[in-house]
Amino acid sequence: MHCNDNETEPLRGSTDYDKLYKVRPLITELNKVYQSEACNSAIQSIDECMVKFKGRSSFRQYMPKKPIKRGFKIWARCDAKTGFLYQFEVYTGKGWHGLNSTENEGLGYNVVMRLCNNVLSNTLVAFDNFFTGCNLMEDLFDKNIYAVGTVRSNRKDLPDVLKNKKQPKAMKLAKHEFVSVTAEPITAIKWMDTKEVTVLSTAHQPRDVMMVKRTQKDGSRKEVLCPKAIASYTLSMGGVDLFDHFRSSYPISRKSRKYWMRLLFFMFDASIINAYISYNDSHVATIHSHRDFRLRLARALIDNYTTRKGHAQQGIQFKNKKVVSLEFQKKYDY
Repeated sequence: MHCNDNETEPLRGSTDYDKLYKVRPLITELNKVYQSEACNSAIQSIDECMVKFKGRSSFRQYMPKKPIKRGFKIWARCDAKTGFLYQFEVYTGKGWHGLNSTENEGLGYNVVMRLCNNVLSNTLVAFDNFFTGCNLMEDLFDKNIYAVGTVRSNRKDLPDVLKNKKQPKAMKLAKHEFVSVTAEPITAIKWMDTKEVTVLSTAHQPRDVMMVKRTQKDGSRKEVLCPKAIASYTLSMGGVDLFDHFRSSYPISRKSRKYWMRLLFFMFDASIINAYISYNDSHVATIHSHRDFRLRLARALIDNYTTRKGHAQQGIQFKNKKVVSLEFQKKYDY
């Protein structure tokens, strides 16, 4: 199996050498298809996900705090509500800038700006503190894209009131109190929950608040006042996590020493998930579960390409001696 012509692969060290050459055409084409077939949402999220791989590769990452500690890092932009994958990039290691990168800015800035190239105006994009910075928020706003994200207290250009410097007791926030600073078009908010939460937003006013439910120590739920920017971030940030949930439910990935095979499996899974989400969006009256959709898809793909021997009435016998019940056979047309 090949996704590209090995005969024309540039030599290592040449200016046009690409670590992802073997799968580059597929990555490019899938990104085009995902965006052309998508129903663009008004709320999207950008985050990273991991593809497990323990073989040899120059761009394999080690992230000890992640559930998948070794593998490939994927930057992804997803629908915050459905988990539909609009666009993705594979991170190929230190020194990687990608196309249309700004060298004076950091990695997070360049990733978000590239992933937002085709985002429609007036869309709200959420991302975490790895990406968030004042320059990024301003440049997205200039493109008519609203953004909200948590921010690290040591970022440049943040006001002193938001930095974790020692402050007198009179200046410290009590639980569920917040302080905000505005420098158009950015609003910076610090809210004291169990610990301090700091966000930057170009989509919310500094005094916008709403009631949210928080779990207390005794397990009860209590309504507290929360800045709307933080509540909006919480609701908007789960798109990539939802996509990862779908991907981990019924993965097709298999062990392989070839790095590009693992990436191929990832793209295969992503395509199935996007197809499932699109199908349910267009067939509201007959919504299928993720499992049922995969079964129907598998049967449609192998239809007329395989033959089955006759089976006894007691069920279908497999090598592991498991028996499929007659009810299951009838339900899924065994």
